[in-house]
Amino acid sequence: MSEGTKPGRAAAAFERENAGNPETCLSCGRPVSQDEIAVTKKLINRGAVRFYCVLCLAVYFEVKPEDILERIRYFRQTGCTLFARESKP
Repeated sequence: MSEGTKPGRAAAAFERENAGNPETCLSCGRPVSQDEIAVTKKLINRGAVRFYCVLCLAVYFEVKPEDILERIRYFRQTGCTLFARESKP
């Protein structure tokens, strides 16, 4: 996906081809983590059934991927149960 573009036509085509596989990014097809599923639900729609990876969310919101990762840390620290617990060594 080129910088500055939002998921669109390519995402729609990908969704048609992979309608039965919600565990891949709607835009680029990369497998998504539990945290990526959770942040999609928090930032786009709590009822989402298709999800974006951190990189595609960053493109969509026109921010750096680090900003999305910071949101994930923030939501986890505030106790949001959608996010995976951090494992402590």
